[in-house]
Amino acid sequence: MKSKTTVGRTQSVIVKIASTNCVCPSIRTLSAGRTTDEPLSTAFRQVAWSPSGLIPFRKCILATVTADHRVTLYRNGCWAWEDIDQLSSRWLQQMKDNDVLTSSQVAAEPGHSLVFTLHKNRSYILGTMALAWSSLYTEDTTNYAWLIMLQRSGHIVIWKAQTPFTNVSFSGYHDLQIVDPSIVKVHPGPAENQMLLFAGSHRGQVKCWTLSWDRENAPSCNFLGAIIPDEDHIPVSAIEISNSNDYLVVSVTKNNAVVAVSVKCDGNGLQCVDTQFVLLQGVQLAGMSRLAGGNILCVTEDYFLNEIDLNINTEGVFKGLEVTQVTIPSNPVMLCRGVATSWSGDGSTLFVLESVKVAYDHLKCRQPSSLTVYVGSSLEKVTYCLQNAVSMEQSLIALETYKALNGSNWESIWEMELENLNSEDDYYVQLLRWFALFKCNACFVERRYDKELQDDLKMRADKAEFCLQLRHIEKMFQKILISRPDGKLSADERLNVSLAYQFVNTPIVAESNTKLDQTLVEKIKATFQIKPKPPKEECLICQKPIPFEKREDGQCSSGHRALRCRATLRTCFDNTLCCRWCGTHYHLDSGLDCCILCGGSLDSRSISL
Repeated sequence: MKSKTTVGRTQSVIVKIASTNCVCPSIRTLSAGRTTDEPLSTAFRQVAWSPSGLIPFRKCILATVTADHRVTLYRNGCWAWEDIDQLSSRWLQQMKDNDVLTSSQVAAEPGHSLVFTLHKNRSYILGTMALAWSSLYTEDTTNYAWLIMLQRSGHIVIWKAQTPFTNVSFSGYHDLQIVDPSIVKVHPGPAENQMLLFAGSHRGQVKCWTLSWDRENAPSCNFLGAIIPDEDHIPVSAIEISNSNDYLVVSVTKNNAVVAVSVKCDGNGLQCVDTQFVLLQGVQLAGMSRLAGGNILCVTEDYFLNEIDLNINTEGVFKGLEVTQVTIPSNPVMLCRGVATSWSGDGSTLFVLESVKVAYDHLKCRQPSSLTVYVGSSLEKVTYCLQNAVSMEQSLIALETYKALNGSNWESIWEMELENLNSEDDYYVQLLRWFALFKCNACFVERRYDKELQDDLKMRADKAEFCLQLRHIEKMFQKILISRPDGKLSADERLNVSLAYQFVNTPIVAESNTKLDQTLVEKIKATFQIKPKPPKEECLICQKPIPFEKREDGQCSSGHRALRCRATLRTCFDNTLCCRWCGTHYHLDSGLDCCILCGGSLDSRSISL
């Protein structure tokens, strides 16, 4: 099918739409595994994740805009989402402190009083339509990112979040002079300490600005030009930006159309080189997400999903927007409200936000109530991705995809060899432990209480964990021999080395199949003069010594018991670092960036004795 049309000043273009025949290789069918949660008490119009690294343990901050135009920041705490900051109330205080919109600055609107005009303008400059996070920047040893709030009045409010994170600080505001704004997006600029800001409006325009800053000054705003200059009064609902052949490719959604513009930008001005658009089947577009390769994925409210190829040549001219339809199993009683992807190259998983169709109730119909995970490809492909990855962090999406594909059919899990773990890398052993724990949990959920099978699965997980713990101790021995060749240790280092030495000399290690370099152990004993009666830990409660008896926990003579850190073997009485994936506890002074058993990120947590 071919079509030829124009938009505004756009040249005539040809849009190629791939065949939708079921046997066509361009169509991908995805299976679904649904997880439903209770509707939230507050309806959100937009959420945006900060870049990773602003808060400890590689966590992100979640910025939200509610239906009543208020902005709140959240973080994922130990047990629930925690409210970090209320930016709308802080912006209101900034407006009062800086006399924003005083009566001397405003003229009454025709037919209305000055009081009405002031109230309207203040509510518009206070209310937020959309927001966006910048990427992470570094200055000396400090990481920071910018949060941009787009207000109903056409202003932007700029906040700065930096490490160590306590809260965001106000940096300034600018009037973009854009009428009826709808969406905002930021993208790294061509110069250092510069980013590009794209804003769309309900009137159909898309414009671009630069935000530039230095060490002493807050970001300054400079208008570059219009990406879509003409007003067609079709609201802009989403903007995505990617880089291709030294050009920017700006993708914009309007109703059920996608407009793609190739832009040449040097930070001082911009030039629109080529513009093309395509009308997609279905009703209004509900979401757009950029894929890893630069293409975009669009979904309509009635579940028509399309992948659009945005390839351009070296002169910035599109080769034709090729649209590939992706078939997904839709629910006739649901509306699609948004989409997010975690596709890696050939595609693996996408997440669709949905709401229930409620007749004659517009608000309920628009409020998302469930999240559906759609899984691409087959179990064999996902298994192949797991087998060829090099770390658990790279396999995270594949593992979640695997769980969604299998569901209750846990018997089809591909088995890994349990023997000869000594010849395998850490990732292999971590993956083996993950599968054993997953199968054990699947048996419990399905009420398949087979004691022999449960014991076998726990044995497999324990064996993998034991192997990983010994490997970590061996690496610790090697590292400390290099860093402390003179044999001088601090009190904490000596305690760690002594506990590890006691552990590797226990009968359970000697009788295991896991290989341990005994020459390295003897060198540790000689270099650091490990005594027959090494130092003992003190109980945090009664200060009595805690002997080393087993690797799982320790107990003093008064009966105070505490878990032992899997890395240092020290007891953890109160605050610990806890793996967010498998729940393993580590001592606060372990110096770890991730869990040694699964590669998961660590979070501080309090434990009870």
